Amino acid sequence: MKIDLSDGSIVFAGGTIGSSTQRTEFLRSAIGNGAREQIANEREDWRQVALDPEPEVAATLIFQGERLHQVYLALRMASDDTGPWTIATERERNAKHDAWLRTALGAPPYEYSWGSICSELDPKDPASEIIVSYAI
Repeated sequence: MKIDLSDGSIVFAGGTIGSSTQRTEFLRSAIGNGAREQIANEREDWRQVALDPEPEVAATLIFQGERLHQVYLALRMASDDTGPWTIATERERNAKHDAWLRTALGAPPYEYSWGSICSELDPKDPASEIIVSYAI
């Protein structure tokens, strides 16, 4: 996985997604084949699409209508297959995300003309994700 800082596109082994990715087109693509789509808010036409674009990465794409709004990325850890989710595990994942971002992008903040990237830890879920947000 690689994030192109010139436009925020995310390059996976099986294909590329970015701010110009359209939902219907994505679902028909090689990388979108097998993705799981669900309605997040029918009234406002928000949809989530979950996929595993690479063996070590899980992704959730958030579309409003056809437009890609955000991408949530989670790097897999060995504990994903062996144990329950805990806040300690998610803190470890968050540190892994932070380290990956620093190696790939340099020091934060990650604010660009096309949008932003952040690493978030939600202790209520618990969940840790890298969030790529595209400007409207």
